[in-house]
Amino acid sequence: MMKKLLVTGFLALSTFMLSGCSDVFLDNQNQVDYSKPIDGSDLSEGIYIMGSDGKFYAGNSYGQNYSGTTYSASSTRLCWYKDDEKFIPKVYADDQLIYVTENSIPESFPIEQFVDLGYTMGIRNLVFDSSQQAVVTNLGYSLSSSDFSTSLLSKVSKDDTILITEINGSPVSQENLTYAGTFAGLEYGLKYKFALFKGTYYTEFDAVADTRVFASYSTSETLGYTRTKNNYVVINLSDSIQEGYYSINDSGMMYFTNQLRGEGGE
Repeated sequence: MMKKLLVTGFLALSTFMLSGCSDVFLDNQNQVDYSKPIDGSDLSEGIYIMGSDGKFYAGNSYGQNYSGTTYSASSTRLCWYKDDEKFIPKVYADDQLIYVTENSIPESFPIEQFVDLGYTMGIRNLVFDSSQQAVVTNLGYSLSSSDFSTSLLSKVSKDDTILITEINGSPVSQENLTYAGTFAGLEYGLKYKFALFKGTYYTEFDAVADTRVFASYSTSETLGYTRTKNNYVVINLSDSIQEGYYSINDSGMMYFTNQLRGEGGE
């Protein structure tokens, strides 16, 4: 399936690169199950998984807070899911990635790897200010649809700057945050109590951890492709590519596994 992968960039987990690209409030009730095959008889331009079962699958771009390709990883590029990460399609070891186009074929495609930051609340961009308190500015650029955002916005507005000082009665510390400025180590479905300030105004609210977040972690680049007579080219990737979450040329999230498709229960 695969040839050579050239690593061009890496983002250490301890690096904070937090800025304001807009997050979209998402209605996850209308999520499409991208783990299911699509009609391969008339594929539009793009990258697809061609399964060893002869079926075609598309990447899952749902939940992205960004658009466009990148050759530089950034913790501002996130994918939010609400118990529907199961809809991320798998690329098995005996599958192929293909590219369909009526135009010229790029010599290479950017590969963006994402790290699973686990279950959290639907907020990002939390950083520590000079007084070592967790602050977030311009909430409208930092929230995704979640129980947390609904509860929070019943107390404050999207344009506010807030300090979140406590979680379950304990002070918020650096250990409570990921490199993407999201809350770390929360358990799915559990309710947490938050204390916050807006200026001198103090309030508390409860929220359920219902969101799983993936953050851009490193970038790579494919080298080469193989032509076929089947109206697509096969993208050559390295045999040494690690298991994990990737988006190829901003085609949507895919999970690469070392399993064979038959071994994966499909």
